[in-house]
Amino acid sequence: MNALLCCRPCQLIAPVALVLLLVVPRAQAEVVQWLYQVAVPVSDQSPAARTDAGQAALEEVLVRVSGVAPLPQSRELADALRRPERYYSQFRYLAPTADQPELKARFDFAPAVVLDLAKSLALPVWWANRPRVVPWVLIRDGSERVVIEDAAAPFAAALMDRARQRGVPVALPQADETGLAPVPPQLLARGDRAVLTSASVPYDAEALGLVQVTRRGGRYVARGSLLLADEAEAAADAATTAPGPQELSFQVAAVDLAGLGAATADAMAEQLAARFAASGGGGVLAVRLHDVTNPTDYATVMAYLRGLEFVDRVALQALAGQVLELAIASQADARRFVSLLSVDGVLGEQPPAAAGTGLATPLPPELGGAIALRYLGAADP
Repeated sequence: MNALLCCRPCQLIAPVALVLLLVVPRAQAEVVQWLYQVAVPVSDQSPAARTDAGQAALEEVLVRVSGVAPLPQSRELADALRRPERYYSQFRYLAPTADQPELKARFDFAPAVVLDLAKSLALPVWWANRPRVVPWVLIRDGSERVVIEDAAAPFAAALMDRARQRGVPVALPQADETGLAPVPPQLLARGDRAVLTSASVPYDAEALGLVQVTRRGGRYVARGSLLLADEAEAAADAATTAPGPQELSFQVAAVDLAGLGAATADAMAEQLAARFAASGGGGVLAVRLHDVTNPTDYATVMAYLRGLEFVDRVALQALAGQVLELAIASQADARRFVSLLSVDGVLGEQPPAAAGTGLATPLPPELGGAIALRYLGAADP
């Protein structure tokens, strides 16, 4: 879209660039590049209207980075909203188009500053590395049809719009050359994991949404589940259509399909945030990191850890051979910390038999011992 005007606030905290997390071939998620870029409607180009739009944009970016909606009201949040320009590095007005007839203002927020604000508000921290969701939605309201990417369709348009507001990368299935969905309604109704997993490959799916919509008593009801890619593959290998133990289930209702699309996106965002957001703070975690074989490995893993949104500080405590002993201040507790790291495939759990380092006798983290990890990209010494 064309910009009518590009401006910078006259008083700003120095802009901070997005930290790109290391991605390896078997990574389970993608860094959401647009997470800190928010476009909202604006009535005109007056300073008062810009402030109102900045407040709405700041609230939206806080929802994205925390997974919490609506935001809990507090004096600290109200103080932040009075001067939203403290949290964005630039803004611009977006000219109306045929598809987007409203004048909008786009704000580019400084990630580190927004994260500091979220933590000061005691909000969870949901990192930018998030699974791309492919929702397979079957609507039954007198006819049966599969939802495909279509900006003119109420359910699809509302789902995509709300998913972006919530910071969830979504790819709806696209119609084939005949205009039909890649999976017919009868197969989607069966919930065949193997079929849906295969059909999701072109969209680089990292999570599958399976949703069935019915109409009852003048309301639309969506019942669905969310399954991460590895779990979907396991279910497909087992040739099962039954929900697995890791599936995240939800049910939402609305009076129309647009409202239901938005509610479905909200439900998916809440399920993902519950699984991946760090909440409450884990304090300082003791971590023993194995297989760091040379200075390049050391620089790589330290930069990686310091770039994680749920990590506040990393300090080297000791070094013994190829093992680092680290003190990591984290928003995540030990269990969530290890679970989140497994998403990237950069670090993994160290097998118990190899966890001893000579530094100390390993103890489980819940007993105050160190978390034993290893660097999966270790180079030759």
